[in-house]
Order: sequence, then structure tokens, then C-alpha cells
Amino acid sequence: MPVSAQRSIHISYIFRELTVSTALTTLTNLNPKTKRQPL
Repeated sequence: MPVSAQRSIHISYIFRELTVSTALTTLTNLNPKTKRQPL
């Protein structure tokens, strides 16, 4: 696999993880009842 393809996959993976964690943090901050356990 070309290096550029690996890098773009890596960047998209990091971006997705950041988006998911940001969404989870926002939801948790908006809805404190969901703070049952740390992720």
C-alpha cells in the first residue's frame, strides 16, 4: 500500500476518533445523568 494512502487512512481514523470523543463529551456534558462510568 502506498505511504500516502496509509497516511490518509490514519488521518481519517484519528479524525473519526476525535469526532466520536467530542460527541460523547458533548452529550455527557449536556446530559449529566449519563455519567454512569468513565469511558
